[in-house]
Amino acid sequence: ADIKKKLVQMAAERGISLKDEDITIERGTDDINIYTSYEVEVDFLGQYQKRFPFNIDVVAPLKKAG
Repeated sequence: ADIKKKLVQMAAERGISLKDEDITIERGTDDINIYTSYEVEVDFLGQYQKRFPFNIDVVAPLKKAG
């Protein structure tokens, strides 16, 4: 839960609206997988709006204790 809270906070600092339920974390024996998807709307000259989808899927090895 602490990882999700930190990710939501980091996203908010960058103007990205994420909620805890938007983030999936799966921890295996050797690695951790973090996945989220969101959209950002970009306004061009106040006349055109375009939504850009982002799908983030990260797998990283777990650090060994000791």
